[in-house]
Amino acid sequence: MALKEEQRGRYANVQILDKKDDNNQIVKYLSRRFIPHPKPSQATTSQTVQTGDRPDLIAYRAYDNPLLYYRLADYNLSMNPFTLTSNPGRILIVPTNTTF
Repeated sequence: MALKEEQRGRYANVQILDKKDDNNQIVKYLSRRFIPHPKPSQATTSQTVQTGDRPDLIAYRAYDNPLLYYRLADYNLSMNPFTLTSNPGRILIVPTNTTF
């Protein structure tokens, strides 16, 4: 069964770990996630950040899916997606949908 894009997501391949807390309860957490390095062969376009843009709006314009904002963040090597749109005029590299 194929998973939807939202189910794969940014943390899909991150290992789930667990640890006992002071009350001997098991607490589950995600292991550290590293930003994947962009593949130089990926097809890309670019978009200029406009005043009022948000990562989800740019993802919607690029992919018709606002939940794919994390792809923009990963490709532009940003752990915090909101830094992508904090400076109007910034040019974002947008990997094309066929390169996922």
